[in-house]
Amino acid sequence: MTTSNEAALTKLQDALDALNSQTASDLPSTQLAKLETAKAALYGEIQALQVHQLDERDAEYSALTNEFQDCKSDLSDLSNWITQRQKRDRALFTLLSKGVGLALSLLA
Repeated sequence: MTTSNEAALTKLQDALDALNSQTASDLPSTQLAKLETAKAALYGEIQALQVHQLDERDAEYSALTNEFQDCKSDLSDLSNWITQRQKRDRALFTLLSKGVGLALSLLA
């Protein structure tokens, strides 16, 4: 959450808390209705801000997930390359061992 979002959320929450602390029993019905309308509006703004923050977080997670998938693909490619190299090296070692064995048997 960015600093401006945090500040906005704090201000909205403070305003809602201030409205919630009002003594509703002393107010005439018209002012009570306006108070409840103001509370609902602030609550709606708080929810909208929180939804926006969740959307931003989802976008960040999606970007990270894509990066991790790319890394996994690169690591799989590297693993396959290493496996192929190991097979080739074993085959070369086998050929060299047979060649050295054959040369030693000819010398004996």
